Amino acid sequence: SSKPPFVNWCQVICFKLFGVNEASVRLPSALAVLFFGIVLILFGGKIGKPWLGFYSALIATTCRGIAGYHAGRTGDYDAMLTLFVTTYTLSFLSYLLDKKGKYILFFFIALSLATLTKGIQALIPLPFLLCWLIYKKEFKSVFKSKFTYIGLSIFLLLIGGYYFGREANDQRYFNALNDCEIGGRFNGVIDGHKHPFGFYFPIIRYDHFTYFIKFLPFAFIFNFFIKDKKLKELSIFSFLFAAIYLLIISSAQT
Repeated sequence: SSKPPFVNWCQVICFKLFGVNEASVRLPSALAVLFFGIVLILFGGKIGKPWLGFYSALIATTCRGIAGYHAGRTGDYDAMLTLFVTTYTLSFLSYLLDKKGKYILFFFIALSLATLTKGIQALIPLPFLLCWLIYKKEFKSVFKSKFTYIGLSIFLLLIGGYYFGREANDQRYFNALNDCEIGGRFNGVIDGHKHPFGFYFPIIRYDHFTYFIKFLPFAFIFNFFIKDKKLKELSIFSFLFAAIYLLIISSAQT
């Protein structure tokens, strides 16, 4: 596999603790969904809306797209990827709220773990976050913080150490990485997964978020007219984040 081994490491730890069995393979992904819900609850408390965090966690962890096949129920990468991408995104937002340097460290640690979970996929949201940082006029404050450079050093050490170490150990690994994760997947079709641009939309509507997707139009209307500026901005951020992410993966040939 061209993907980094963090999930596999977690599964091996479970093998050592609980034996080599199906539960051990599935447990890291199941725990990722649990911690995903906890992160949403904690962020709700962070912005002074604990019930918002609770209901967000309740909806997210009962969606088939997060708790079901190829995610929390099976020993795949995606539940853990979702956990770490959400964690680094909410750490980013938490820093914008109160400018505490610890959230920059949380951001880079979660970003490192997300990248060690599923490689390039974990980096897709970064250009949008950078644009949001510029929009909020916080670019200078972030890059003046010592925590940015500490966190960036952690990221480069972990990710650079893994990728260059594997290239040194496995000849032509970077070629395989490009074929399977970057250019080959985006510009070409892998494993017969050739589908049209709108491939994900019916999956979201009829499978992954079947029960909750019906409330989405009402949520947009409600959030548009809400007077709480913090929640309105969070709603705009979330919509743009999801829309751009969906646009990018829909544009891929695989």
